[in-house]
Amino acid sequence: RRQPVNVNRDLTARVEQSLNQKGHTWAGLAYKMTKEFGLRRQEALLSNKTIERDGKEYLVVKGAKGGRPRQIEVKTAEQRDALNQVRKHIAETGGKSLVPPEKNLKQAKQCYSNHVNRSGGKREENAHSHANRHAWVQDSDKSDKEIAIDIGHGRPDVVKYYRG
Repeated sequence: RRQPVNVNRDLTARVEQSLNQKGHTWAGLAYKMTKEFGLRRQEALLSNKTIERDGKEYLVVKGAKGGRPRQIEVKTAEQRDALNQVRKHIAETGGKSLVPPEKNLKQAKQCYSNHVNRSGGKREENAHSHANRHAWVQDSDKSDKEIAIDIGHGRPDVVKYYRG
């Protein structure tokens, strides 16, 4: 525990593809949000709104640990694509988030974890949902303080457990 994860990026791509192929589009999109924004599972299921500030677009993170309000700048085409896919899916299903209408949040989180695991996203393979968060931090060129804010941690020293 508290060791940085060396993410199996080939496997994470296959996990995302498998989720979508198995008809678990909502879970595949949530998994994609963990990869593109470094979100936790619950945040990925609930976050889909953006705001504009100073000419920049920011994802409003919902469901953050401790209720900490935060926003993550939308910088890449991959992030915009993920958001567009999430919004399209939500519009098609008539929901307000990626949580399927027949499930509550607790059920959706458990179902999501089961789907990811069955699709190969296992902890021992370094392709689980939280591994995507590690990869996002490791790929960032921001300072530890900026990353700590982006990932919803109050202390920048926590970043070393993600970055190594």
